[in-house]
Amino acid sequence: MEAEGVVAGEQIVGVGDEIVTCRNDRRLVTSGGGWVRNGDRWQAMARQHDDSLLVEDMGGRGRVVLPGEYVQADVALAYAVTIHKAQGLTVDQSILLVDEATTAEGLYVGMTRGRTSNVALAVCDEADTEYRPPSPGRRETEVVLAAMSHSAAEVAALEALREAFARSESLATLAPRLANLNTELARETPPDRSKELQWVTEALEHARSTCRPGHLTQRGREDRRRLEAAEARYDELVDHARRRQAWLDAHADTFAYRDDLAAAVANRRHELGVTATITQPDHVVNLIGVVPAGDLEATRTWIKRASWIESYREEWGVEPERLRERPLDACQGQEWDRSVHLAEVLARPPLPTMGCSLDRGMEQGIELGW
Repeated sequence: MEAEGVVAGEQIVGVGDEIVTCRNDRRLVTSGGGWVRNGDRWQAMARQHDDSLLVEDMGGRGRVVLPGEYVQADVALAYAVTIHKAQGLTVDQSILLVDEATTAEGLYVGMTRGRTSNVALAVCDEADTEYRPPSPGRRETEVVLAAMSHSAAEVAALEALREAFARSESLATLAPRLANLNTELARETPPDRSKELQWVTEALEHARSTCRPGHLTQRGREDRRRLEAAEARYDELVDHARRRQAWLDAHADTFAYRDDLAAAVANRRHELGVTATITQPDHVVNLIGVVPAGDLEATRTWIKRASWIESYREEWGVEPERLRERPLDACQGQEWDRSVHLAEVLARPPLPTMGCSLDRGMEQGIELGW
């Protein structure tokens, strides 16, 4: 541990400290191919002059550099986190501060995180900035018993369930999950060599029908070498195809889940477009105009463009008044180009073409590939 470090909220993080990341960011990818997630635990390995941190995932997913702005806003010391952030963590020793705001659910989480010990420190005196004669405070058992009887479930459980369901359907949750899963599958899935196998099979059949392998002539020896090489390559590719199919069969559930996620993302995008058709929010109308009347094909086009805008806004958490601002972040900027900006450009009246028919996207220098 070092005495000095970088500022993370109201804390100081130095080399050797264990930290927890508090915001998902799929743009920050570890050396192991994972991405930075809310609640992940890391150890700070080095700090840079720009206050960025080189950290190593304590779950074995590799290393990544956390930018200074991320460290300042979305990093906390792992041994001084809130009960909410502690869910899912396991530590050697857990020390929980119990006061009048602690709930039974929070008490349970805080007292089940430690492997070797779990200690509760009860706050028995009320906070008071004014001088008053000393009075006997509550006993420790009273504080803990009060927390045990204070259930967070007393707040509208149905409303909490609705909020959780809404978050699970949001593109801010679905899109990063799908992107991360696609990245994992692309890296782990054995390559498809079926085209190469088809070519080698045809070459082997041709060799068997035309070659005259033998040992007595140079031509015969060359034909034998070619035939043996083709047969060896064919056996290698057949074995690879068998192993690939076995891998695909073993991970069929993962691919099915990926397909379900992709369908959920597509459905959510369309749903956002249809909702915009009904509500016609100002930020969408200002970009692409009102819903066309009496033209079914034009309405479908409007829904598609509205879905681009609303999907971008939901996935990246963008306020309506900032939709026309191109983000500085490269990944988000590309999404903005092919969603918000593209929708606005395509909705503009066509420019004079002097008798030529120009593609609307090409007029503005935009590639229509989304």
